Amino acid sequence: MVNPVAMLVRYANNNPEKITYELALEAVKLHGGVLEKVPHSLKTEELCLEAVKNCCVAMKHVPGNLCTEEIGMVGIMQQAFVFDYIPEECKTHKLSLMAFKLGASITSMPRFAYCEELWLDLIKESGTAYRHSPFTGGEHERLHKLLYLV
Repeated sequence: MVNPVAMLVRYANNNPEKITYELALEAVKLHGGVLEKVPHSLKTEELCLEAVKNCCVAMKHVPGNLCTEEIGMVGIMQQAFVFDYIPEECKTHKLSLMAFKLGASITSMPRFAYCEELWLDLIKESGTAYRHSPFTGGEHERLHKLLYLV
């Protein structure tokens, strides 16, 4: 029996048109890191989820349009640093807070234009988060006041 991972890698290097969805799915279930070799046209949410379940670093190769909160959560629950691989537009409040609780760097947190709620939650988790908030001037003072009201 031929190893689907080896077959996918061989095809990716020589005959990418021979890669089928079924082969890609079998391969990522065995080694999620081969998601990198799967043609973009074959990537689906299901395929990406299976890859990340098997190897959280596969998150690097999940296209932004296929990134879901579920896929992100599966990745960061394995290793918090995977949060860095999640596209900025996919970093939700829930993912950000969970990643921070699990040890992701505060500097990895998204710089949303209006995310006071997230930053208040992060600061509640760790007072040092206050130093890294993206707010400046009047916004910074407002956040400071909100902290004392909480």
